[in-house]
Amino acid sequence: MNDAPSAVTRLIDMGVPSHLVGATVIAILAQRLVRRLCPECSSEVEPSHEEQLMFAPWLEQKVPFRDGEGCRHCLGRGYRGRVGVCEVLLVNRRLQAEISKGSDDRIIASVAEEEGYRPMWWDGLAKAGDGVTSLRGWRGSSRRQ
Repeated sequence: MNDAPSAVTRLIDMGVPSHLVGATVIAILAQRLVRRLCPECSSEVEPSHEEQLMFAPWLEQKVPFRDGEGCRHCLGRGYRGRVGVCEVLLVNRRLQAEISKGSDDRIIASVAEEEGYRPMWWDGLAKAGDGVTSLRGWRGSSRRQ
């Protein structure tokens, strides 16, 4: 997994003692680039049956399903450039304790979410809702549910 909570586990796997990771890490930023919709040709489209099943929870929340048709501005791709989606894990005392005792990334993520951490896919959804990218543009990204 390529997310902020698993970075803690990777540091420990590389031989950094968990108590040192817990005592010294104050924040972790994870990011991924996703395709940016072409502003010239993107529009709301009907998702395929497979996409309706895959994205049902978000479509029910009225996140628009957009895609680029392709035009001269994007060289027929429907996307032009990339935009970052990210997550920030702020390490507070509660997380320091979990990290120091060697908790795995799922426990760290769970505790972090209780403390306000939002995974990367939240940022991707927000950007899809704003028409910056599409649900298709970031579906390969890490999504912890």
